[in-house]
Amino acid sequence: AVLNVINAIFVNDAIESTRTDHDLRMQGELEDTKLLLERLTTIFTKMQAFSPEDCKGDVTDTIFVEQVEREEVKMQFALLGLHFGDCRNFFRHLDIDGNKRLGIDEFVMGCLRLKGGALLVDSNVLIEDTRSLLMKTARSNKKAIDALSEAIKDVDSKLNGIILAGQLLS
Repeated sequence: AVLNVINAIFVNDAIESTRTDHDLRMQGELEDTKLLLERLTTIFTKMQAFSPEDCKGDVTDTIFVEQVEREEVKMQFALLGLHFGDCRNFFRHLDIDGNKRLGIDEFVMGCLRLKGGALLVDSNVLIEDTRSLLMKTARSNKKAIDALSEAIKDVDSKLNGIILAGQLLS
């Protein structure tokens, strides 16, 4: 009985310790995310300063590429865990609505979405290229099927003509 009480106390302490570790880990992740958001906002604000007046707080694709090609900015992204091979593709993956401009929300949320593996942006490029290739293949297959269908109809029509001519001769 005493052994059961000692086991229960030990298990209870272990559970409390685990819960505390989890809470500390969650707190650390929240602080890391907050710091990441602050740094991304700072990067965006610096890029925004180079945007023309008519952009209304957005960063154009041209300004984005010019700024991201600078070593200082590349290093800032690398320190945040965002690695990319091509600035234009990086922009394309951030520009969800395709209007060639990034608002701060689009920029920050896009960076958070892409953050992760060392070459995640490049992986997304491969996925997008694969999707595009699949769409081209599907269109090509549809054209081939349509052409084949027309050829079959043509052969069927000619065969029916031959059969009808054979029946008339007999």
